[in-house]
Formats: sequence, structure tokens, C-alpha cells
Amino acid sequence: MDGRFLKITGRIKELIITAGGENVAPVPIEDFFKGECPACSNCMLVGENQRFMGALITFKVDLDMKTGLPSNKLTDEAVAYFKSKLGADFKTSDELCTSQKVFEHV
Repeated sequence: MDGRFLKITGRIKELIITAGGENVAPVPIEDFFKGECPACSNCMLVGENQRFMGALITFKVDLDMKTGLPSNKLTDEAVAYFKSKLGADFKTSDELCTSQKVFEHV
């Protein structure tokens, strides 16, 4: 972990086995989500040995030019996507994380 950011570099294996024994290939699901939501920067399915699957989703944000780290300011592409899909004028990832509209859309 770098400061307050978690850096994920890959998976141990390309198959998730749920608590019920179901084998799930996460990459096609992640790729589908990213294709359907151009505001999505990354999507990672999780759920090994769990009863349900979950996803870690990040949206596209601008970089802080001073530090080279991601800011919480959405890119113009992400702002436009949420404006067209949800009719909402979100500017930051903080706003997305607290929005019921975004939760339901995802």
C-alpha cells in the first residue's frame, strides 16, 4: 500500500470459486462492465469462498500533476457519461460514492 492507495498488480488465479462451489471466470464480467460503462477506469470481481460476488470499481479521475497520484476530480468523459445516463452533474468521485443513483445504475 502506498500511503492511502492500494495497488493491485494481478490475480493469483483466473477463476473464482464461490462458497457454493460455482466456478466463475471474472475477466469476461469485468470486461463487459467496462465496455458498458466508459466512465469506469477499473473493475475487479471478488468473492473467493464467499456466498456472493462483489466488485471493486473505480471511475476515471484526473491526475494531480504535482504528485502524479489520482485526484478525486472526475475526467470530462466520466462527467459526460453520468450526465447523459443519470442526468446528474457529478464532479468528484466522492459524489459518486455517496449517490444512490450511481449505486442503482451500477
